[in-house]
Amino acid sequence: MQKNKRTTISIPQEKKLRLERMAIDASHVAKKPISWTDIVHYLIDTYAKDACDDLKSKAILENKNEENEKKIKVSIEINLTRGKDFKGLLQTTKS
Repeated sequence: MQKNKRTTISIPQEKKLRLERMAIDASHVAKKPISWTDIVHYLIDTYAKDACDDLKSKAILENKNEENEKKIKVSIEINLTRGKDFKGLLQTTKS
């Protein structure tokens, strides 16, 4: 029979402390021990797909925003070379 293989994850100390505090609170309410790793396992088992979907959606949105910014800059540059004054528009798009 094969044992469950394990790996490690590196998280910042402040996130671990936050999870430990949450585990203490959950343990008091549940009246049984709950560790910070129990919370991490639960999060992965329950919310990993949602987190992945959120990250993909965020990346797609960021890519669209970058593409739109590039299109605006190119359009402004083209119009500036044609002698049109878009300095006000440049300031508007940067803010």
